[in-house]
Amino acid sequence: MKRPPVSATPALMVVPGGKVREECLPLPDTRQALAGFLARIGRVHEEERGVSSAIEAALGDTEPRGQVGADLLAVGAELLERGRSDGTLRPDAEVADL
Repeated sequence: MKRPPVSATPALMVVPGGKVREECLPLPDTRQALAGFLARIGRVHEEERGVSSAIEAALGDTEPRGQVGADLLAVGAELLERGRSDGTLRPDAEVADL
């Protein structure tokens, strides 16, 4: 059975959405949680640069897809909502801003 190319994304191998969720959402300070979320994703792109480059060459970008992408978007959306609610983020902040 042929595997889809997204199975090779660094995010899928290194930053499963559940792990980001477990590490970032429990932090009570929204700024720390959001900073941890962004730092974790940044580390994956830095540490897995070769894999990221190969994926970008094949797919045109390194945006996480499938379940990983959905999980990361959900965590990002939850963190943004927290930030908007507690006043640490502007009301017009969107997940796409991440």
